[in-house]
Amino acid sequence: MKTNTVRLIALLLCLCLCLVVGLVACKQKDKTEDDTAADGGQTQDGTIPDIFNNGDQGTTQPDNTEPPADDTPDIPPAPEVVRSQAYDTRVTADEIILHNGVQIGMSYDQVAAYSGYEGEKPADADTISIDWQNITYTFTADAEKGYKLTYVYVAEEAAQASIFRDIKIGDSLESVIGDNSKQVTGKIPAKDTELKKWAIQFLYGYEDTDPKGYADLRFIALSYYTVNVFTTDYVVNITFAREAMTVKWIEISAR
Repeated sequence: MKTNTVRLIALLLCLCLCLVVGLVACKQKDKTEDDTAADGGQTQDGTIPDIFNNGDQGTTQPDNTEPPADDTPDIPPAPEVVRSQAYDTRVTADEIILHNGVQIGMSYDQVAAYSGYEGEKPADADTISIDWQNITYTFTADAEKGYKLTYVYVAEEAAQASIFRDIKIGDSLESVIGDNSKQVTGKIPAKDTELKKWAIQFLYGYEDTDPKGYADLRFIALSYYTVNVFTTDYVVNITFAREAMTVKWIEISAR
């Protein structure tokens, strides 16, 4: 009888000990989870427990976000600027191009890109203009291009600018049309270079009767000369200073 009692007591002690150990383990687990949540989801060894993917390692959700639209206009390369040295031939339309590659008929975006314009685009209107490096570019609203370049004004401060055959601000009238009496050849052919102070004298061709274009010399307001070149597509007006007889400004427009 005494032996059975001892065994019962020992068994009860073992059960109590197991219960105590179980309770201690549960409390330790709860404390670990609380610490992990407080540390931003990290375990004691610094890793983040994987409790969401149920063992599917490396599974990610597809990114269906579309990239933002690119509103940058598609600008073709600037045309090559080739200056003809055939001064004894008539000026052709493909020669009428500025030193920076800008031509009449280009879109606003092309002109801004080729000229390096860094200002703001003007507010929409039937006609808009921008001034850059002493050159004024004027555009007219166009259904296809938005705005199309229709007029260029090269001011006398634009020393870097050149038009066909390298004619630029400051060039002398003689260097442009030549002087037959001195056997000096100009940059455009001229059958009559004598400065007669006439209202108009033709350098080559005859007004609109010549499909290849023409050029003339005009004495304006009994004061100064202009050389006017008409190609199949463009008109170039070159104005000379009254006393110095050098290029003062240049205008280019569509014909």
